[in-house]
Amino acid sequence: MDVIPLGPGFGAEIRGVTLADVAARDATYAAVRAAFEDHSVLVFRNQDVTDDIQLSFSRRFGPRKSQKSARWERDRIS
Repeated sequence: MDVIPLGPGFGAEIRGVTLADVAARDATYAAVRAAFEDHSVLVFRNQDVTDDIQLSFSRRFGPRKSQKSARWERDRIS
């Protein structure tokens, strides 16, 4: 896996692994998590992302949280 900084401050491109790799492999997740802690924003280019891959990848970073927008609250009350 390669971590390519995108510029000064924050942000990096991840090369050599897919979102599915991160979801399936503990060592890959640990490396990506460390890159996230170092760079705050990660870019994975040209990924084939299914709903299952997106959910599996996201679950590695913690449980899903639902948030309601202020507009949703306003519309619900009206």
